[in-house]
Amino acid sequence: MPQSDALSQARALFTGPDGTVRSLSAADGGPWRGPTVVAPAGSCRPGAPVGLAHRASTGRLDAGYAGADGSIQVMSSVRGRGWHAPAAVAPTGTCAPGAAVTLAHQRTRDQLDALCTGTDGAVLTLWAAGGEPWRGPAPLTPAGTCAPGTPVGLGRSGPAERLEAVFAGADGSVQALWADVDHPWHGPAVLAPPGTCAPGTGVTLASQVDAGRLTALFTGADGSVQVMWADSGGPWTGPEVVAPAGNCAPGSPVSLAHGKSAERLAAVVAGVDGSVLALSAAGEAGWRGPVTAAPPGTCAPATAIGLGHRAAAQRLDAVFAGADGAVHAMWTLRDGSWREPEEIAPPGAAARGAAVALTHRGPVPGT
Repeated sequence: MPQSDALSQARALFTGPDGTVRSLSAADGGPWRGPTVVAPAGSCRPGAPVGLAHRASTGRLDAGYAGADGSIQVMSSVRGRGWHAPAAVAPTGTCAPGAAVTLAHQRTRDQLDALCTGTDGAVLTLWAAGGEPWRGPAPLTPAGTCAPGTPVGLGRSGPAERLEAVFAGADGSVQALWADVDHPWHGPAVLAPPGTCAPGTGVTLASQVDAGRLTALFTGADGSVQVMWADSGGPWTGPEVVAPAGNCAPGSPVSLAHGKSAERLAAVVAGVDGSVLALSAAGEAGWRGPVTAAPPGTCAPATAIGLGHRAAAQRLDAVFAGADGAVHAMWTLRDGSWREPEEIAPPGAAARGAAVALTHRGPVPGT
């Protein structure tokens, strides 16, 4: 169902309890509107994550997700023209229903890349350049590399506009693949040993182009939050613990975003008690936190929280599904503290604990 988003600066996508894909939007400083159904009932498994990518030069949003039949579906929205109907770009059985699909644009060419893990545990890639049809899926790793459905983090690093993909191996290691523009993918290479995290854990990446740094966050097998980083396309450092063991359920997804400047990063994660925990890092000062941004029982443990920086309002937004399927939003205040969550979609709007993807139109620091 198309809808106008000419004034929208923030967009959140999630899946409903009936397998719809739903959208919420908010203009600069304004209230959230929706949810609006953008893909019909039965499109995907309830709670399935939706990947989002924003191409600032064209104002285009692309979304990708695993269909209920294991196909890969994509749809797009160009500012002011609403969402186009989803189209299958990989056939039935490509991945497990509910698998994560990660999207990333290459800045130096008009190409959109999509990565996911197949039903056999291989990491798969698809890509579309310009107005050409999608190509793939093509395996980048052997079968059994990771647990089926494992999310793959995507980010840019180094002066050559290298794409890096980081993911949890089937043995709990952290592994990476990389590709320079117009070159094939290399790897996988092991960055952290077996047992570092639970199989199926998502690794989240943030690129700080001005600083030449790519940062990765994930939850360890002991429920800690851990960080790794690579400078200027060089080797990875870490992992280092930034939140102690027991803070989160193993495998909990960590959301990562730029703060008010290219040097600042912010992260949120659901605590083991259903709280929302926040961490931050600035320059060489290292990571601070975690602090409790929302109290216990706010969401289900391991809920995926959407996080993004709204430049016009100079604040961070976090959007997530509550244990009752309501969708909540919270944001940072001038002193850096978090405003208490407010309901922006009623109970039952989302599947319980559904992942929420969040993006903002406009400039993003450091990219």
